[in-house]
Amino acid sequence: MQALHLWGLFGALVMALIVLDLTLLTRRQSAIGQREAGASLLAWCAITYAVALGVFLVYEQNWLNLHGAIVDPFGVVPPIDGRQARLAGLAAHDQFLAVYATEMALSLDNVAVLTLVFAVFRVPRQSLPRALFWGVLIALLIRLGLVLFGWEMIRAWGYGVVGWVFAGLLVVAMVRMLLLSDSTERAKKMWAVRIGKRVCDRDEPYEGQRLIERDAGGKWVITPLAGAVVAAALADLAFTTDSIPAAFAITREPFIAFAGSVMAILSLRSLFFSLSGVILRLRYTKPALVVVLAFLAVKAIWYIHKPDALLPTEITLGAVVVLVGGAVLLSLRRGRLEGWRVDSAQTQLTGVSGADRPAAYEDLALAVASTRRHARKIAIFIAGFVVICFGIAIGPLPGPGASIVVPIGVAILATEFAWARTLMQRLKDLFNLFTRISDESTRWFPFWSVPFLILGYAGFFTGLWFLCAGYEKLQWFITATGFGLAFPFSVFIFRVVKTHLAKKKAMSGDAQTPTATATDGKTDGAAMSTPADSSTPEGSNTREGRSV
Repeated sequence: MQALHLWGLFGALVMALIVLDLTLLTRRQSAIGQREAGASLLAWCAITYAVALGVFLVYEQNWLNLHGAIVDPFGVVPPIDGRQARLAGLAAHDQFLAVYATEMALSLDNVAVLTLVFAVFRVPRQSLPRALFWGVLIALLIRLGLVLFGWEMIRAWGYGVVGWVFAGLLVVAMVRMLLLSDSTERAKKMWAVRIGKRVCDRDEPYEGQRLIERDAGGKWVITPLAGAVVAAALADLAFTTDSIPAAFAITREPFIAFAGSVMAILSLRSLFFSLSGVILRLRYTKPALVVVLAFLAVKAIWYIHKPDALLPTEITLGAVVVLVGGAVLLSLRRGRLEGWRVDSAQTQLTGVSGADRPAAYEDLALAVASTRRHARKIAIFIAGFVVICFGIAIGPLPGPGASIVVPIGVAILATEFAWARTLMQRLKDLFNLFTRISDESTRWFPFWSVPFLILGYAGFFTGLWFLCAGYEKLQWFITATGFGLAFPFSVFIFRVVKTHLAKKKAMSGDAQTPTATATDGKTDGAAMSTPADSSTPEGSNTREGRSV
Protein backbone atom coordinates (compact mmCIF):
# COMPACT_ATOMS: atom_id res chain seq x y z
CA MET A 1 0.00 0.00 0.00
CA GLN A 2 1.25 3.51 -0.68
CA ALA A 3 2.73 5.75 1.95
CA LEU A 4 0.25 7.07 4.46
CA HIS A 5 1.10 10.68 3.64
CA LEU A 6 -0.60 10.26 0.24
CA TRP A 7 -3.81 9.22 1.97
CA GLY A 8 -3.32 12.07 4.43
CA LEU A 9 -2.95 14.67 1.68
CA PHE A 10 -6.03 13.42 -0.12
CA GLY A 11 -7.96 13.32 3.15
CA ALA A 12 -6.99 16.93 3.84
CA LEU A 13 -8.16 17.89 0.36
CA VAL A 14 -11.50 16.15 0.90
CA MET A 15 -11.98 17.85 4.27
CA ALA A 16 -11.24 21.24 2.70
CA LEU A 17 -13.80 20.58 -0.03
CA ILE A 18 -16.38 19.46 2.53
CA VAL A 19 -15.82 22.59 4.65
CA LEU A 20 -16.11 24.75 1.53
CA ASP A 21 -19.32 22.99 0.55
CA LEU A 22 -20.67 23.28 4.09
CA THR A 23 -19.88 26.99 4.20
CA LEU A 24 -21.27 27.93 0.80
CA LEU A 25 -24.22 25.64 0.25
CA THR A 26 -25.32 23.59 3.20
CA ARG A 27 -25.97 26.48 5.60
CA ARG A 28 -28.31 28.12 3.14
CA GLN A 29 -31.98 28.09 4.02
CA SER A 30 -33.21 28.32 0.44
CA ALA A 31 -33.54 25.56 -2.12
CA ILE A 32 -30.90 25.00 -4.81
CA GLY A 33 -32.12 25.56 -8.36
CA GLN A 34 -31.24 23.41 -11.35
CA ARG A 35 -29.03 26.04 -12.98
CA GLU A 36 -27.03 26.53 -9.82
CA ALA A 37 -26.80 22.77 -9.38
CA GLY A 38 -25.63 22.37 -12.98
CA ALA A 39 -22.90 24.96 -12.47
CA SER A 40 -21.89 23.24 -9.24
CA LEU A 41 -21.75 19.88 -11.04
CA LEU A 42 -19.45 21.33 -13.71
CA ALA A 43 -17.25 22.76 -10.96
CA TRP A 44 -17.00 19.33 -9.29
CA CYS A 45 -16.08 17.76 -12.63
CA ALA A 46 -13.33 20.36 -13.08
CA ILE A 47 -12.03 19.70 -9.56
CA THR A 48 -12.09 15.96 -10.25
CA TYR A 49 -10.03 16.36 -13.39
CA ALA A 50 -7.56 18.53 -11.48
CA VAL A 51 -7.25 15.66 -8.99
CA ALA A 52 -6.72 13.28 -11.93
CA LEU A 53 -3.85 15.46 -13.15
CA GLY A 54 -2.43 15.44 -9.63
CA VAL A 55 -2.61 11.64 -9.59
CA PHE A 56 -0.79 11.56 -12.92
CA LEU A 57 2.01 13.82 -11.65
CA VAL A 58 2.36 11.89 -8.39
CA TYR A 59 2.89 8.59 -10.18
CA GLU A 60 4.70 10.04 -13.19
CA GLN A 61 7.31 12.01 -11.24
CA ASN A 62 7.48 9.54 -8.33
CA TRP A 63 6.44 12.20 -5.86
CA LEU A 64 6.02 11.29 -2.22
CA ASN A 65 8.47 8.41 -2.76
CA LEU A 66 5.80 6.07 -4.11
CA HIS A 67 8.30 4.08 -6.22
CA GLY A 68 5.80 3.88 -9.08
CA ALA A 69 3.40 1.82 -7.01
CA ILE A 70 0.60 1.98 -9.54
CA VAL A 71 -0.75 -1.51 -9.76
CA ASP A 72 -2.48 -2.80 -12.83
CA PRO A 73 -5.54 -5.09 -12.46
CA PHE A 74 -3.21 -8.01 -11.61
CA GLY A 75 -0.82 -6.41 -9.17
CA VAL A 76 2.10 -5.95 -11.58
CA VAL A 77 4.30 -3.10 -10.35
CA PRO A 78 6.16 -1.48 -13.26
CA PRO A 79 9.78 -0.51 -12.60
CA ILE A 80 10.79 3.13 -12.45
CA ASP A 81 12.76 3.81 -15.60
CA GLY A 82 11.76 6.36 -18.17
CA ARG A 83 9.05 4.99 -20.46
CA GLN A 84 7.45 2.55 -18.01
CA ALA A 85 7.28 5.26 -15.36
CA ARG A 86 5.30 7.39 -17.81
CA LEU A 87 3.03 4.44 -18.46
CA ALA A 88 2.49 4.22 -14.71
CA GLY A 89 1.37 7.85 -14.60
CA LEU A 90 -0.96 7.44 -17.57
CA ALA A 91 -2.36 4.22 -16.13
CA ALA A 92 -3.10 5.94 -12.81
CA HIS A 93 -4.75 8.87 -14.59
CA ASP A 94 -6.92 6.63 -16.80
CA GLN A 95 -7.93 4.28 -13.98
CA PHE A 96 -8.93 7.21 -11.76
CA LEU A 97 -11.13 8.72 -14.47
CA ALA A 98 -12.64 5.31 -15.29
CA VAL A 99 -13.53 4.73 -11.63
CA TYR A 100 -15.02 8.22 -11.36
CA ALA A 101 -17.09 7.82 -14.54
CA THR A 102 -18.36 4.41 -13.45
CA GLU A 103 -19.31 5.66 -9.99
CA MET A 104 -21.09 8.68 -11.48
CA ALA A 105 -23.01 6.40 -13.84
CA LEU A 106 -24.08 4.15 -10.98
CA SER A 107 -25.02 7.27 -9.00
CA LEU A 108 -27.86 7.89 -11.47
CA ASP A 109 -29.75 4.99 -9.94
CA ASN A 110 -28.72 6.24 -6.51
CA VAL A 111 -30.24 9.65 -7.29
CA ALA A 112 -33.53 8.01 -8.29
CA VAL A 113 -33.71 6.04 -5.04
CA LEU A 114 -32.75 9.07 -2.91
CA THR A 115 -35.44 11.09 -4.67
CA LEU A 116 -38.05 8.51 -3.68
CA VAL A 117 -36.70 8.22 -0.13
CA PHE A 118 -36.92 11.96 0.46
CA ALA A 119 -40.39 11.95 -1.09
CA VAL A 120 -41.50 9.29 1.39
CA PHE A 121 -40.16 11.35 4.31
CA ARG A 122 -41.61 14.52 2.74
CA VAL A 123 -38.37 16.45 3.10
CA PRO A 124 -38.84 20.00 1.71
CA ARG A 125 -36.40 21.24 -0.91
CA GLN A 126 -34.83 23.82 1.38
CA SER A 127 -33.86 21.01 3.77
CA LEU A 128 -32.41 18.71 1.12
CA PRO A 129 -28.88 20.26 1.11
CA ARG A 130 -28.45 19.53 4.82
CA ALA A 131 -29.86 16.00 4.50
CA LEU A 132 -27.61 15.23 1.56
CA PHE A 133 -24.59 16.68 3.35
CA TRP A 134 -24.91 14.27 6.25
CA GLY A 135 -25.75 11.43 3.89
CA VAL A 136 -22.62 12.13 1.83
CA LEU A 137 -20.45 12.33 4.95
CA ILE A 138 -21.69 8.94 6.17
CA ALA A 139 -21.27 7.51 2.67
CA LEU A 140 -17.62 8.64 2.60
CA LEU A 141 -16.86 6.77 5.80
CA ILE A 142 -18.66 3.67 4.50
CA ARG A 143 -16.73 3.79 1.21
CA LEU A 144 -13.40 4.14 3.00
CA GLY A 145 -14.11 1.14 5.21
CA LEU A 146 -15.31 -1.06 2.34
CA VAL A 147 -12.41 -0.12 0.05
CA LEU A 148 -9.87 -1.03 2.72
CA PHE A 149 -11.79 -4.22 3.49
CA GLY A 150 -11.86 -5.22 -0.17
CA TRP A 151 -8.13 -4.55 -0.54
CA GLU A 152 -7.31 -6.64 2.52
CA MET A 153 -9.44 -9.46 1.10
CA ILE A 154 -7.45 -9.34 -2.14
CA ARG A 155 -4.16 -9.36 -0.24
CA ALA A 156 -5.23 -12.21 2.01
CA TRP A 157 -6.98 -14.57 -0.43
CA GLY A 158 -5.83 -13.37 -3.83
CA TYR A 159 -7.83 -11.98 -6.70
CA GLY A 160 -8.66 -15.45 -7.98
CA VAL A 161 -11.02 -15.93 -5.03
CA VAL A 162 -12.17 -12.38 -4.34
CA GLY A 163 -12.76 -11.75 -8.05
CA TRP A 164 -15.58 -14.31 -8.03
CA VAL A 165 -17.12 -12.56 -5.01
CA PHE A 166 -16.95 -9.20 -6.77
CA ALA A 167 -18.43 -10.66 -9.96
CA GLY A 168 -21.25 -12.25 -7.95
CA LEU A 169 -22.07 -8.92 -6.27
CA LEU A 170 -22.14 -7.21 -9.66
CA VAL A 171 -24.49 -9.87 -11.04
CA VAL A 172 -26.79 -9.50 -8.01
CA ALA A 173 -26.86 -5.73 -8.50
CA MET A 174 -27.56 -6.23 -12.19
CA VAL A 175 -30.51 -8.55 -11.48
CA ARG A 176 -31.85 -6.19 -8.83
CA MET A 177 -31.70 -3.24 -11.21
CA LEU A 178 -33.23 -5.37 -13.96
CA LEU A 179 -36.27 -6.51 -11.97
CA LEU A 180 -37.09 -3.70 -9.54
CA SER A 181 -38.93 -0.56 -10.56
CA ASP A 182 -38.59 2.93 -9.11
CA SER A 183 -41.87 3.84 -7.47
CA THR A 184 -43.01 5.50 -4.28
CA GLU A 185 -44.86 2.36 -3.18
CA ARG A 186 -41.72 0.25 -3.51
CA ALA A 187 -39.69 2.91 -1.69
CA LYS A 188 -42.03 2.68 1.31
CA LYS A 189 -41.26 -1.06 1.55
CA MET A 190 -37.47 -0.68 1.39
CA TRP A 191 -35.65 -1.92 4.47
CA ALA A 192 -33.68 1.33 4.65
CA VAL A 193 -36.88 3.38 4.73
CA ARG A 194 -38.42 1.11 7.37
CA ILE A 195 -35.37 1.53 9.60
CA GLY A 196 -35.47 5.29 9.04
CA LYS A 197 -39.13 5.30 10.06
CA ARG A 198 -38.21 3.45 13.25
CA VAL A 199 -35.60 6.08 14.03
CA CYS A 200 -38.27 8.77 13.77
CA ASP A 201 -41.94 7.83 13.44
CA ARG A 202 -43.25 11.38 13.10
CA ASP A 203 -45.35 11.74 9.94
CA GLU A 204 -45.82 15.50 9.86
CA PRO A 205 -43.59 17.51 7.47
CA TYR A 206 -40.50 19.01 9.09
CA GLU A 207 -39.32 22.42 7.88
CA GLY A 208 -36.19 22.69 10.04
CA GLN A 209 -32.52 21.93 9.43
CA ARG A 210 -31.67 20.01 12.62
CA LEU A 211 -31.19 16.30 13.16
CA ILE A 212 -32.11 16.52 16.84
CA GLU A 213 -33.97 19.23 18.73
CA ARG A 214 -35.85 19.85 21.96
CA ASP A 215 -39.56 19.28 22.03
CA ALA A 216 -42.11 21.34 23.91
CA GLY A 217 -41.23 19.52 27.14
CA GLY A 218 -37.50 20.25 26.81
CA LYS A 219 -36.51 16.68 25.87
CA TRP A 220 -34.11 15.93 23.00
CA VAL A 221 -35.92 14.19 20.14
CA ILE A 222 -34.88 12.95 16.73
CA THR A 223 -36.34 14.91 13.84
CA PRO A 224 -37.78 13.40 10.64
CA LEU A 225 -34.76 14.85 8.84
CA ALA A 226 -32.55 12.47 10.83
CA GLY A 227 -34.74 9.54 9.80
CA ALA A 228 -34.38 10.58 6.15
CA VAL A 229 -30.58 10.83 6.58
CA VAL A 230 -30.44 7.33 8.11
CA ALA A 231 -32.55 5.90 5.29
CA ALA A 232 -30.41 7.65 2.66
CA ALA A 233 -27.18 6.37 4.25
CA LEU A 234 -28.48 2.80 4.42
CA ALA A 235 -29.67 3.02 0.80
CA ASP A 236 -26.19 4.17 -0.20
CA LEU A 237 -24.76 1.21 1.71
CA ALA A 238 -26.80 -1.08 -0.53
CA PHE A 239 -25.42 0.67 -3.60
CA THR A 240 -21.88 0.43 -2.22
CA THR A 241 -22.04 -3.36 -2.57
CA ASP A 242 -21.86 -2.93 -6.34
CA SER A 243 -19.83 0.28 -6.63
CA ILE A 244 -16.80 -1.07 -4.74
CA PRO A 245 -16.61 -4.30 -6.83
CA ALA A 246 -17.02 -2.13 -9.93
CA ALA A 247 -14.08 0.02 -8.83
CA PHE A 248 -11.86 -3.02 -8.17
CA ALA A 249 -12.85 -4.44 -11.57
CA ILE A 250 -11.11 -1.37 -13.04
CA THR A 251 -8.12 -1.03 -10.71
CA ARG A 252 -6.49 -3.00 -7.93
CA GLU A 253 -4.97 0.12 -6.41
CA PRO A 254 -6.97 0.97 -3.24
CA PHE A 255 -6.07 4.66 -3.28
CA ILE A 256 -7.35 5.13 -6.85
CA ALA A 257 -10.50 3.12 -6.10
CA PHE A 258 -11.17 5.23 -3.00
CA ALA A 259 -10.25 8.57 -4.59
CA GLY A 260 -12.45 8.04 -7.66
CA SER A 261 -15.35 6.86 -5.51
CA VAL A 262 -14.98 9.80 -3.11
CA MET A 263 -14.98 12.40 -5.88
CA ALA A 264 -18.14 10.79 -7.29
CA ILE A 265 -19.79 10.96 -3.85
CA LEU A 266 -18.82 14.62 -3.47
CA SER A 267 -20.43 15.29 -6.86
CA LEU A 268 -23.58 13.43 -5.84
CA ARG A 269 -25.34 16.42 -4.26
CA SER A 270 -24.96 18.57 -7.36
CA LEU A 271 -26.02 15.63 -9.52
CA PHE A 272 -29.08 15.12 -7.32
CA PHE A 273 -30.29 18.73 -7.61
CA SER A 274 -29.59 18.71 -11.36
CA LEU A 275 -31.61 15.57 -12.10
CA SER A 276 -34.05 15.06 -9.23
CA GLY A 277 -36.84 16.74 -11.18
CA VAL A 278 -36.49 14.46 -14.22
CA ILE A 279 -34.54 11.40 -13.04
CA LEU A 280 -37.63 9.18 -13.00
CA ARG A 281 -38.29 10.09 -16.63
CA LEU A 282 -34.85 8.92 -17.77
CA ARG A 283 -36.16 5.45 -18.57
CA TYR A 284 -33.23 4.21 -20.60
CA THR A 285 -30.57 4.79 -17.95
CA LYS A 286 -31.46 1.63 -16.03
CA PRO A 287 -31.05 -0.71 -19.04
CA ALA A 288 -27.75 1.04 -19.80
CA LEU A 289 -26.56 0.52 -16.22
CA VAL A 290 -27.55 -3.15 -16.46
CA VAL A 291 -25.27 -3.48 -19.48
CA VAL A 292 -22.47 -1.63 -17.65
CA LEU A 293 -22.72 -3.95 -14.64
CA ALA A 294 -22.76 -7.01 -16.90
CA PHE A 295 -19.67 -5.70 -18.70
CA LEU A 296 -17.81 -5.16 -15.41
CA ALA A 297 -18.82 -8.62 -14.14
CA VAL A 298 -17.52 -10.24 -17.33
CA LYS A 299 -14.36 -8.17 -17.03
CA ALA A 300 -13.79 -9.32 -13.45
CA ILE A 301 -14.24 -12.98 -14.43
CA TRP A 302 -12.07 -12.56 -17.52
CA TYR A 303 -9.22 -11.23 -15.41
CA ILE A 304 -9.38 -14.33 -13.25
CA HIS A 305 -8.89 -16.70 -16.19
CA LYS A 306 -6.79 -14.49 -18.49
CA PRO A 307 -4.45 -12.49 -16.28
CA ASP A 308 -2.19 -11.67 -19.21
CA ALA A 309 -4.93 -10.43 -21.57
CA LEU A 310 -5.34 -6.91 -20.23
CA LEU A 311 -8.33 -4.90 -21.38
CA PRO A 312 -7.24 -1.26 -21.80
CA THR A 313 -8.76 1.12 -19.30
CA GLU A 314 -9.70 3.46 -22.13
CA ILE A 315 -12.14 0.85 -23.45
CA THR A 316 -13.88 0.64 -20.06
CA LEU A 317 -14.06 4.42 -19.79
CA GLY A 318 -15.38 4.79 -23.33
CA ALA A 319 -17.96 2.01 -22.88
CA VAL A 320 -19.36 3.60 -19.71
CA VAL A 321 -19.52 7.10 -21.20
CA VAL A 322 -21.09 5.96 -24.49
CA LEU A 323 -23.68 3.64 -22.91
CA VAL A 324 -24.85 5.97 -20.15
CA GLY A 325 -24.52 9.16 -22.18
CA GLY A 326 -26.45 7.61 -25.07
CA ALA A 327 -29.17 6.42 -22.69
CA VAL A 328 -29.56 9.91 -21.22
CA LEU A 329 -29.75 11.51 -24.68
CA LEU A 330 -32.33 8.97 -25.88
CA SER A 331 -34.40 9.54 -22.74
CA LEU A 332 -34.28 13.31 -23.24
CA ARG A 333 -35.28 12.89 -26.88
CA ARG A 334 -38.23 10.75 -25.87
CA GLY A 335 -39.23 13.34 -23.30
CA ARG A 336 -39.09 16.09 -25.91
CA LEU A 337 -41.34 14.05 -28.19
CA GLU A 338 -43.77 13.39 -25.33
CA GLY A 339 -43.73 17.04 -24.25
CA TRP A 340 -42.33 16.84 -20.74
CA ARG A 341 -43.54 19.44 -18.31
CA VAL A 342 -42.21 19.61 -14.78
CA ASP A 343 -45.08 20.47 -12.45
CA SER A 344 -43.76 23.16 -10.12
CA ALA A 345 -46.50 22.47 -7.58
CA GLN A 346 -45.51 18.82 -7.50
CA THR A 347 -41.78 19.48 -7.23
CA GLN A 348 -42.02 22.27 -4.69
CA LEU A 349 -41.97 19.85 -1.76
CA THR A 350 -39.48 17.18 -2.75
CA GLY A 351 -38.35 17.83 -6.29
CA VAL A 352 -39.97 14.64 -7.59
CA SER A 353 -41.55 14.99 -11.02
CA GLY A 354 -43.09 12.52 -13.40
CA ALA A 355 -44.56 9.05 -13.17
CA ASP A 356 -42.87 6.04 -11.62
CA ARG A 357 -40.07 4.51 -13.64
CA PRO A 358 -40.67 0.89 -14.68
CA ALA A 359 -38.18 -1.91 -14.22
CA ALA A 360 -35.35 -2.25 -16.70
CA TYR A 361 -36.60 -5.58 -18.04
CA GLU A 362 -39.82 -3.90 -19.21
CA ASP A 363 -37.87 -1.42 -21.31
CA LEU A 364 -35.67 -4.24 -22.62
CA ALA A 365 -38.79 -6.25 -23.54
CA LEU A 366 -40.19 -3.25 -25.39
CA ALA A 367 -36.86 -2.82 -27.16
CA VAL A 368 -36.88 -6.48 -28.25
CA ALA A 369 -40.47 -6.21 -29.52
CA SER A 370 -39.65 -3.01 -31.38
CA THR A 371 -36.57 -4.67 -32.86
CA ARG A 372 -38.69 -7.53 -34.17
CA ARG A 373 -41.15 -5.12 -35.72
CA HIS A 374 -38.39 -3.14 -37.34
CA ALA A 375 -36.16 -6.07 -38.25
CA ARG A 376 -36.57 -5.39 -41.98
CA LYS A 377 -35.65 -1.75 -41.55
CA ILE A 378 -32.63 -2.69 -39.48
CA ALA A 379 -31.48 -5.27 -42.05
CA ILE A 380 -31.90 -2.82 -44.94
CA PHE A 381 -30.12 -0.09 -43.02
CA ILE A 382 -27.18 -2.38 -42.22
CA ALA A 383 -26.96 -3.64 -45.83
CA GLY A 384 -27.11 -0.15 -47.33
CA PHE A 385 -24.65 1.24 -44.81
CA VAL A 386 -22.16 -1.58 -45.50
CA VAL A 387 -22.42 -1.05 -49.27
CA ILE A 388 -21.89 2.70 -48.89
CA CYS A 389 -18.86 2.16 -46.64
CA PHE A 390 -17.46 -0.33 -49.16
CA GLY A 391 -17.92 2.18 -51.96
CA ILE A 392 -16.14 4.88 -49.98
CA ALA A 393 -13.31 2.46 -49.18
CA ILE A 394 -12.70 1.59 -52.85
CA GLY A 395 -13.00 5.22 -53.94
CA PRO A 396 -9.21 5.77 -54.39
CA LEU A 397 -8.92 2.66 -56.61
CA PRO A 398 -9.07 2.98 -60.41
CA GLY A 399 -12.41 2.26 -62.02
CA PRO A 400 -15.95 3.47 -61.37
CA GLY A 401 -15.61 2.64 -57.67
CA ALA A 402 -17.64 4.91 -55.42
CA SER A 403 -19.55 6.51 -58.31
CA ILE A 404 -21.43 3.22 -58.82
CA VAL A 405 -21.26 1.41 -55.48
CA VAL A 406 -22.35 4.34 -53.29
CA PRO A 407 -25.55 5.00 -55.31
CA ILE A 408 -26.32 1.28 -55.07
CA GLY A 409 -26.13 1.54 -51.28
CA VAL A 410 -28.34 4.62 -51.29
CA ALA A 411 -30.82 2.79 -53.55
CA ILE A 412 -30.95 -0.07 -51.03
CA LEU A 413 -31.74 2.41 -48.27
CA ALA A 414 -34.32 4.14 -50.47
CA THR A 415 -36.45 0.99 -50.51
CA GLU A 416 -37.37 1.62 -46.86
CA PHE A 417 -36.44 5.14 -45.76
CA ALA A 418 -37.96 8.37 -47.08
CA TRP A 419 -34.81 10.39 -46.41
CA ALA A 420 -32.84 7.93 -48.57
CA ARG A 421 -35.33 8.40 -51.42
CA THR A 422 -34.85 12.16 -51.17
CA LEU A 423 -31.09 11.66 -51.18
CA MET A 424 -31.37 9.38 -54.21
CA GLN A 425 -33.30 12.02 -56.13
CA ARG A 426 -30.71 14.64 -55.25
CA LEU A 427 -27.95 12.32 -56.46
CA LYS A 428 -29.80 11.88 -59.76
CA ASP A 429 -30.15 15.65 -60.15
CA LEU A 430 -26.48 16.10 -59.32
CA PHE A 431 -25.49 13.44 -61.85
CA ASN A 432 -27.58 15.11 -64.56
CA LEU A 433 -25.98 18.46 -63.73
CA PHE A 434 -22.49 17.02 -64.00
CA THR A 435 -23.44 15.36 -67.29
CA ARG A 436 -24.57 18.68 -68.78
CA ILE A 437 -21.43 20.42 -67.55
CA SER A 438 -19.30 17.62 -69.00
CA ASP A 439 -21.07 17.82 -72.37
CA GLU A 440 -20.52 21.55 -72.54
CA SER A 441 -16.88 21.37 -71.45
CA THR A 442 -15.99 18.74 -74.07
CA ARG A 443 -16.76 21.27 -76.83
CA TRP A 444 -14.00 23.55 -75.59
CA PHE A 445 -11.18 21.10 -76.40
CA PRO A 446 -10.23 20.31 -80.02
CA PHE A 447 -9.33 16.82 -81.11
CA TRP A 448 -5.61 17.53 -81.37
CA SER A 449 -5.52 18.45 -77.63
CA VAL A 450 -6.37 14.89 -76.51
CA PRO A 451 -2.76 13.58 -76.50
CA PHE A 452 -1.59 16.68 -74.66
CA LEU A 453 -4.34 16.25 -72.04
CA ILE A 454 -3.32 12.63 -71.43
CA LEU A 455 0.37 13.51 -71.21
CA GLY A 456 -0.40 16.46 -68.94
CA TYR A 457 -2.47 14.33 -66.55
CA ALA A 458 0.18 11.63 -66.33
CA GLY A 459 3.00 14.17 -66.06
CA PHE A 460 1.25 16.13 -63.31
CA PHE A 461 0.88 13.19 -60.93
CA THR A 462 4.27 11.76 -61.90
CA GLY A 463 5.94 15.07 -61.12
CA LEU A 464 4.16 15.30 -57.78
CA TRP A 465 5.26 11.76 -56.97
CA PHE A 466 8.93 12.57 -57.63
CA LEU A 467 8.73 15.88 -55.75
CA CYS A 468 7.55 13.98 -52.65
CA ALA A 469 10.45 11.54 -52.74
CA GLY A 470 11.22 10.34 -49.24
CA TYR A 471 7.65 10.79 -48.00
CA GLU A 472 6.14 7.37 -48.53
CA LYS A 473 2.71 8.16 -47.12
CA LEU A 474 2.40 11.27 -49.28
CA GLN A 475 3.54 9.33 -52.35
CA TRP A 476 0.96 6.66 -51.60
CA PHE A 477 -1.74 9.33 -51.34
CA ILE A 478 -0.69 10.87 -54.69
CA THR A 479 -0.68 7.45 -56.37
CA ALA A 480 -4.12 6.56 -54.98
CA THR A 481 -5.53 9.93 -56.05
CA GLY A 482 -4.09 9.62 -59.54
CA PHE A 483 -5.47 6.14 -60.06
CA GLY A 484 -8.79 7.09 -58.50
CA LEU A 485 -9.27 10.06 -60.85
CA ALA A 486 -8.10 8.05 -63.86
CA PHE A 487 -11.59 6.67 -64.54
CA PRO A 488 -13.48 10.00 -64.65
CA PHE A 489 -10.59 11.50 -66.66
CA SER A 490 -10.81 8.62 -69.16
CA VAL A 491 -14.55 9.17 -69.46
CA PHE A 492 -13.91 12.85 -70.14
CA ILE A 493 -11.34 12.05 -72.87
CA PHE A 494 -13.75 9.54 -74.41
CA ARG A 495 -16.50 12.17 -74.52
CA VAL A 496 -14.13 14.69 -76.13
CA VAL A 497 -13.25 12.18 -78.85
CA LYS A 498 -16.89 11.16 -79.26
CA THR A 499 -17.99 14.78 -79.54
CA HIS A 500 -15.31 15.46 -82.18
CA LEU A 501 -16.29 12.38 -84.22
CA ALA A 502 -19.97 13.30 -84.02
CA LYS A 503 -19.18 16.84 -85.16
CA LYS A 504 -17.04 15.54 -88.04
CA LYS A 505 -19.78 13.13 -89.10
CA ALA A 506 -22.33 15.91 -89.01
CA MET A 507 -20.11 18.13 -91.17
CA SER A 508 -19.57 15.36 -93.75
CA GLY A 509 -23.32 14.72 -93.82
CA ASP A 510 -23.99 18.42 -94.51
CA ALA A 511 -21.47 18.37 -97.41
CA GLN A 512 -23.16 15.38 -99.08
CA THR A 513 -26.68 16.78 -98.80
CA PRO A 514 -26.55 19.30 -101.82
CA THR A 515 -25.17 16.66 -104.30
CA ALA A 516 -27.85 14.23 -103.33
CA THR A 517 -30.46 16.93 -103.80
CA ALA A 518 -29.23 17.82 -107.31
CA THR A 519 -29.20 14.19 -108.39
CA ASP A 520 -32.73 13.74 -107.13
CA GLY A 521 -33.79 16.81 -109.13
CA LYS A 522 -32.42 15.45 -112.39
CA THR A 523 -34.10 12.14 -111.87
CA ASP A 524 -37.40 13.81 -111.21
CA GLY A 525 -37.06 15.93 -114.38
CA ALA A 526 -36.42 12.90 -116.52
CA ALA A 527 -39.34 11.14 -115.02
CA MET A 528 -41.58 14.11 -115.69
CA SER A 529 -40.43 14.37 -119.33
CA THR A 530 -41.13 10.74 -120.11
CA PRO A 531 -44.92 11.12 -120.48
CA ALA A 532 -44.41 14.04 -122.87
CA ASP A 533 -42.03 12.05 -125.06
CA SER A 534 -44.30 9.06 -125.09
CA SER A 535 -47.21 11.21 -126.09
CA THR A 536 -45.35 12.52 -129.13
CA PRO A 537 -45.94 9.45 -131.34
CA GLU A 538 -49.53 9.47 -130.36
CA GLY A 539 -49.68 13.08 -131.32
CA SER A 540 -47.95 12.48 -134.64
CA ASN A 541 -50.28 9.60 -135.40
CA THR A 542 -53.16 11.84 -134.62
CA ARG A 543 -51.88 14.49 -136.97
CA GLU A 544 -51.26 11.84 -139.58
CA GLY A 545 -54.78 10.57 -139.12
CA ARG A 546 -56.14 14.05 -139.54
CA SER A 547 -54.11 14.59 -142.65
CA VAL A 548 -55.42 11.40 -144.15
